[in-house]
Amino acid sequence: MGGVIGYQLGATRFGEFVQPLFASYGFVGHMETVGRVYRDNMMLALVTSGDTPIPYMLYTMMAGASSLPVPPFIVGSLLGRALKYVPIAALAYLFGPAVHRILRRYGGAVVLVVVVALVASLLLGR
Repeated sequence: MGGVIGYQLGATRFGEFVQPLFASYGFVGHMETVGRVYRDNMMLALVTSGDTPIPYMLYTMMAGASSLPVPPFIVGSLLGRALKYVPIAALAYLFGPAVHRILRRYGGAVVLVVVVALVASLLLGR
């Protein structure tokens, strides 16, 4: 739902809300590049958006500003968010409260290792 709200802000309030927000992050000079990346590789951009230093909400706003089609935007966002949070949920389910301490300390590295392991197992399983 947050992604759809961000999309709508980008589509309808770009000049008054999104552009100043991008300026506060120092991304104004990169807006055209981000728009081009979206137009050329929308699904890849959305699926990887959870694992970049750029906040996801900025991805959503730029998607709206770039007038990306809504259904693929939603599908890509769901996939990207799932790739970020499903491994964490699986670890918590499998290992219980102990995983909280581990993730607090090594969270980013653990998620990266789990995602790489999942992708490798999918690719090698073929």
